[in-house]
Amino acid sequence: MRLWEDDLTITPAYIGNNMVVCAEQEGDVVGFYTIAEITGELELDHFFLQPDHMGQGIGDALLRHAMACARDNGADALRIVSDPNAETFYVKYGAQRVGVVPSQPEGRELPLLRLPV
Repeated sequence: MRLWEDDLTITPAYIGNNMVVCAEQEGDVVGFYTIAEITGELELDHFFLQPDHMGQGIGDALLRHAMACARDNGADALRIVSDPNAETFYVKYGAQRVGVVPSQPEGRELPLLRLPV
């Protein structure tokens, strides 16, 4: 996890400069996503759900909300650098793999997806 600490840390400055949406249940944050403008495109930069809340429709609601927000902000697609284990989740919504991006440790690659909104 230390390899990805900088990439996964959400700072107050990041929140101030990007769209951040949380899902709550009984006052607890159970998931969130962020959308950032990266290389001229809107990117689903973070998308996390508490493991014990998976399978309850929260991830579906969050992703559909992210897609609507991207569309409302003039995008026709979201760029997603996906965790390999999450790729099938995004593919269910129409995402297509358009490449890979390097990750850590050296030699590791992550799927690069395009999700029409």
